[in-house]
Amino acid sequence: MRHTVGPGWLAAVGLACAGAPGPGRPPGPGDTGSAPGDTGCAAAGPSLDVGGGALAFEPVDELSDAVMVHGPQGGWHVLGSARVWNTTPIVRLNYTITVERTGARVSNNDLYVQLVPEPPCAGVYPGMFGYLDVSALADGDRDTPPELLVGEVLILAMRAEDEAGVVVEGALRVVAAPDPIDTGAAAAP
Repeated sequence: MRHTVGPGWLAAVGLACAGAPGPGRPPGPGDTGSAPGDTGCAAAGPSLDVGGGALAFEPVDELSDAVMVHGPQGGWHVLGSARVWNTTPIVRLNYTITVERTGARVSNNDLYVQLVPEPPCAGVYPGMFGYLDVSALADGDRDTPPELLVGEVLILAMRAEDEAGVVVEGALRVVAAPDPIDTGAAAAP
């Protein structure tokens, strides 16, 4: 996972924070070295974690399988979730998916959202649909995500900009996997 801090991160010091402590995150209860009531959020700085999950943020290991979900209307998508640290609670999120080998961008989604607080320093926005458009990659009869992307390394990248102008970015490499409905492995109704 890559974390990048935008130029306005100092403006975020003392702004809303909401997440569970983790590596490089604020100190936990009983830790010393901070003033009473200080969560340590400002010292940790803003960052963004890219993960999965439909209803909650779920950490995803680098190069794990990511299912290209075949939706009921005939299209495909890859679910992504963002955990944003030390920003205001309202952010503009951009979620893109790029095929690593070719550099082809197959998804580009913009959202303006309020993060669900994860005290003391993070907020999450789960269940973003990265709608897949592989029309530029079509090769004759091979024109669907399962035909063109299975086994490819995809880069799920997210960029968040908060109301104070703080910009954070994160990326996660995953391997495209087919939906069971596309392999005939899905159970019949």
